[in-house]
Amino acid sequence: MNDLRKNSAKVVLQESLQHPLTLFPTAAGILGGVGSALFGVTALSASLAIAGITIGLGSLLLNYFYRGDYFISRHLKALQVQADRQMQLLSERLKQSLNQRELTTEASQFAKQALTQLELLQKKYQGLKTLLERKLNPQELTFGRFLMSADQVHHAILDNLDMIADKLAGLASIDQRYSETRIREIKQQRSMDAADEEELKTLQAREELRVAHMEKINVLLTYNEQALTALDKSSAAITEMKGKSGRSPVDLTFATQELESIANRVRNL
Repeated sequence: MNDLRKNSAKVVLQESLQHPLTLFPTAAGILGGVGSALFGVTALSASLAIAGITIGLGSLLLNYFYRGDYFISRHLKALQVQADRQMQLLSERLKQSLNQRELTTEASQFAKQALTQLELLQKKYQGLKTLLERKLNPQELTFGRFLMSADQVHHAILDNLDMIADKLAGLASIDQRYSETRIREIKQQRSMDAADEEELKTLQAREELRVAHMEKINVLLTYNEQALTALDKSSAAITEMKGKSGRSPVDLTFATQELESIANRVRNL
């Protein structure tokens, strides 16, 4: 939330400085001042300088102090469009990736769970967004901030699913049955030479890598379930609001903070 406030302040300042009623009158005022310095003060140059600076400064102050929410809302909406496009592309790629794995039974169950989480994520996110649009005006700053927090959770879950897909790809290249069979055969030998011992170490290392992949996937899936639950809780909080015409009895600040907290936890795995 602190980062959002800092970025919001920068956006408001930038938009206020770049507003046409700030830029052009100020530029005209500066030209008037330069003209007065070079050619002497005249009624025209003095009027131009004073009027330009006054209008420009007035526009800057007006936009910065009274139109901040509008600028932030517009900025958040642009970010939302960009994020939606990126997440849609990532979702489509993940769906293809998770469906194309030749895996063991256990790993296949993980892939199936990941696909289910992807489908649930899309439904829950769209449902939350639709519900939020019913309860709040999309132009409101609260709407943009809450949706941005939900986007962070959405993206964090997709990132986790992307890591899961990569680890499943790694598992697909490890033949568990072959490794286990060879380990058992080597151990059953009456004696082992140096080559056998080296092969056994290599096979055991491969098996340890497979187990580590499986454990990591399990952790990622668990955190995804927690994040999906956070989206459900946020939707429940939104349903308690009276709607666009009335004040909300529920403060969405806590829900927003919880979403951001979940997103950070999922990202920092």
